[in-house]
Order: sequence, then C-alpha cells, then structure tokens
Amino acid sequence: MDSDWIVMSDLKIIRNKSELDGTHFVELQPGHFNGKHWSDNSIFIMDDHFSYFDRVIKSAVSRYDFYGYTVIKKSEWLEILELYKKLLVELETAKHLSDLKPYVSIYGDGINRLIQQRFDDNMGIFKKTVQELVDWIEEQLKNKKCITIIGL
Repeated sequence: MDSDWIVMSDLKIIRNKSELDGTHFVELQPGHFNGKHWSDNSIFIMDDHFSYFDRVIKSAVSRYDFYGYTVIKKSEWLEILELYKKLLVELETAKHLSDLKPYVSIYGDGINRLIQQRFDDNMGIFKKTVQELVDWIEEQLKNKKCITIIGL
C-alpha cells in the first residue's frame, strides 16, 4: 500500500441518505427506533469507520450491540459526550495511536501503521468528525430523550 495514503480520507458523517452507497452503514436515529431504517433525520457512518467511535460507546453502554439496535438514553449520551470531549482534548497532543487507546479501537497492524505514517493528517480528519458527531448528538438531545444506534 502507498505510504502517502491518508487512511481516514473518506471518514465522514453522512446526513443525506441519498449519498449512501450500499448498506454498510451504522445509523444514528434521533429518538426511539421506529422500526424503519434510513430515517430522514438520521446520520450515517460507514461501518468500518464506526469502529473508531464505538469503544467510547461500549464503555458507557454495556448493552450496545453493533449488529442490532441500541436505544441509548440521554443520561448515557451525556456520559458518552464527556468521553468524546476528553478524546478531542487528547487529539490536540497525541503523537501515536497508543495515546488514544482509552477512546479508540483501530483494528489491524497494517491499518495502524498506515494511520501512523500520516498521523497528523488522519487525526485532523478524525478530530473534525468527532466534533461533528458531538455537535449533532448535543443538538438532538435538546429535543429527544434518547438516540438509537442501528448497527448492521
């Protein structure tokens, strides 16, 4: 693989379901799961990329299931938000993936090496995406008592 490749170059939050290509996305749906996928009010993150976010969720919500749906109460999201905010602070000074281990799961030595090779570029993208996720969650919790994560 090319060492100039920025692994996280396509990491993003998708807000418009018409941009989805396939079904390999994790959906965050405001409110209780309504039995339907691909809600107009949902956001979507590619399933491979969601692994960057789910260690924090698992630490706060033990019943979280990547392969099902998990309704997460506002109080739990507030705990998750605090952890994401700590992650954002860590991203300011992190120089290696191991600095982020309490917050982030990155799978595969090959991917880890590639991320490390362009660490600042990858972490800039990651930081922007974490902040966007935090902002979206905070906005939803103004009017909702929960947000559902719909996995694969």
